[in-house]
Amino acid sequence: AVMWLRAERQVRDLGIDPDRIGVLGGSAGGQLAAMLGVRGTGALDKGSRVAVVVSWSGLMDLEAIETTKFDADLFGCSGLACLDMAAGASPVTHVDPTDPPVLLVNAADDPITKVGQTVEMAVALDDAGVRHDVLVVPGSAHSMQLAADAWAETLAFITRYLIP
Repeated sequence: AVMWLRAERQVRDLGIDPDRIGVLGGSAGGQLAAMLGVRGTGALDKGSRVAVVVSWSGLMDLEAIETTKFDADLFGCSGLACLDMAAGASPVTHVDPTDPPVLLVNAADDPITKVGQTVEMAVALDDAGVRHDVLVVPGSAHSMQLAADAWAETLAFITRYLIP
């Protein structure tokens, strides 16, 4: 999708600046947004790379989810056979110094995406020298339920990295 947006026709017809594409997602979309940001290396204005990532309640380490049902439902496997698949689908395992700035948003008591997932990703980003911010809001809101508490900081973060 990002490569499609960067194609000459979309740039012309939609008025897209191909150097300034960002992604935002919540829950599974937050995990996918983070994966898009950390997969690949190199320039953030080429191919499928993006210039900024915002993840609200995204799972960052699928290896940390310890339920057989989750493994079977998501990966179609069980036990040790799922470890490689879980690692491959975990943004935290793909972080490198060429990744874009990332805003991680999570509720302190989110019952679905534990705040430890956010902390683990922040440590990985920090270790790689990737610019990032973390916003942990009180309560148990998940994904788009965070909008009231996270929207202003989300817009400020996106603006900081996408608006010249």
